[in-house]
Parts: sequence; C-alpha cells; structure tokens
Amino acid sequence: MASSIARTGMICMGVVLICLSVRLNSTKKILVNHAVIWSLIGITLILVGTVPTFYSWTKLLAPGTAAAFLAVMILAMITEFRNSVMISKLTAQNRELAMRAALLDHECAQGSADSRNVNKS
Repeated sequence: MASSIARTGMICMGVVLICLSVRLNSTKKILVNHAVIWSLIGITLILVGTVPTFYSWTKLLAPGTAAAFLAVMILAMITEFRNSVMISKLTAQNRELAMRAALLDHECAQGSADSRNVNKS
C-alpha cells in the first residue's frame, strides 16, 4: 500500500513538473535551461515510479513514512520551482537593465562628441 502511494505520487509529480515547465517556458516565465532541467527531473520521477528496478526501495517504506516522504518531496519541489521562476525573472530584468545601461552609455558618448564639435566651431 505504501509502495503504491509513493509510486503514484512520484508519477503524478513527474507529469505535473513536465507540464508546468513546458507551460511556463511557452509564456516566457521560465528560462529554457530551467525548463529542460525540470522536465528531466519529471522524466526521472516518472521512471522511478514506473520501472520496477527503480521503485523496489519503496516497498521498504511504512505507510506513514510514504505519506510523509511524499509531502516533503512535494514541498521541496514547489519551493525549488518557485526559486527557478524567480531566478528566470531576475535574469530577464538584469538583461533589460544591461541593455538600458548600454543605450545610456551610447547616448552619453554621442552627447559628449556633439558638445566637442560645437566647442570647436
């Protein structure tokens, strides 16, 4: 019983991770690198939940332990997924600020060049 709860939970989490990473990547809320990593984690969870060689350790879990393991794993995945979204957002903001700084530097350089030409005249 505990084994089937843990396996079903891992399979469901894997499917949810893949779906979320693809959806958030398509809406540009997560970087492609992060989406690929989360999809690979999802595939790994699905494999661990379906392949007998990988899920043999779940038979050793007591019923309460399986539920606690699943709850902790869900909380850890949610936290790390939110961190990944935040890192993607901050990376995009950093890229935008770098572009703005480059434009300001270019405008400043043009302005000082124009002022030199006016002073020479």
